[in-house]
Amino acid sequence: DPSAASAERRTDMWGLGGAGTGPIGLIAGQGEFPLLFAKAAVSVKRPVIVFGVDGITDRRIEQFTAAAHYFGLGELGKLIELLRTNSIRQIVFAGSIPKKRMYDETLKLDSAAEQFMRQSPNKGDDHLMRALELLLKVKCGASVIDSRSFLKDALAPKGVLTIRRPDEREECDLKFGLRAARHVGLMDIGQTVVVKDGVVLAVEALEGTDQAVRRGGELANGGI
Repeated sequence: DPSAASAERRTDMWGLGGAGTGPIGLIAGQGEFPLLFAKAAVSVKRPVIVFGVDGITDRRIEQFTAAAHYFGLGELGKLIELLRTNSIRQIVFAGSIPKKRMYDETLKLDSAAEQFMRQSPNKGDDHLMRALELLLKVKCGASVIDSRSFLKDALAPKGVLTIRRPDEREECDLKFGLRAARHVGLMDIGQTVVVKDGVVLAVEALEGTDQAVRRGGELANGGI
């Protein structure tokens, strides 16, 4: 079956060959990406059980999943229990959580979440994700797999994606922006920088990508 062979190649390229056919636990944030992942996984006969965040995860995802469970943003203990109950051994994180929600003073944390945050002196996104991966491995015996596992066809190809190639000035800005973004990423501040004519106009922090891009565009008066 050519389609089956194609599906096998797609999973093997991400180190999933021989990983079994058990359900994937999809811990889903907001946006379209969790839906894309669930639909793609089901298309290659991998069942998905979604673990969504109340008020954040798009419930349309349920049409692509074998089951759906929801927990509050501060209910880490409930998430751990749900993963155990459903015998999840492979986890995917997909979608985002608004940073402002995470630092809302009204957010209630259960005892597991409080302990997790106390033991994580670095509250940067990357650090917290790595710490959460380790915690779920210890508590649930579940390993995190690459969220791109079944999405090869949805990934942007290498090369120019715009109608025309960047000109010399734009190429310089792209290279400069890439260096800046890598430094910002290493410091676990954010993932996005906006540059124009060799000047950094905006750096993503707590406000998130959309707001950083919007602020950079306002400061640049267009042309970025």
